[in-house]
Amino acid sequence: MDNWHAQRLYGVIEDCLDRLHERPSVETEISPQDEFVQILDIIGHSHRKWLSDLWASRELNQEPILTERGEVVAEPLFWFNTAETTYACFGSELRQRVLQRLEDFGVRLLEAGQEIPARES
Repeated sequence: MDNWHAQRLYGVIEDCLDRLHERPSVETEISPQDEFVQILDIIGHSHRKWLSDLWASRELNQEPILTERGEVVAEPLFWFNTAETTYACFGSELRQRVLQRLEDFGVRLLEAGQEIPARES
């Protein structure tokens, strides 16, 4: 191995070691208040009361909606189930293909500020 190749190899190894030792700290958990503010940043702070009321009255899920087999149906800002259906809020316009997939799985869209469906018993 010539000197240039050896220097290059050692440089790559040093970069790898530096990354191992200088790994930035990553926040592993986000607080509910931070989640609330992140959603407001997307849907608009004018919807604060609407989101606050929904946050207090429903168990909101921020994970992707999955099929029974674990396939991702969609990745909304949040979603929740009622006795009759699943509602999902995206905060942005969706492609027709995604809308059709949601409809196929019985998921109804919930627009920011939309009247909250009556809670079933």
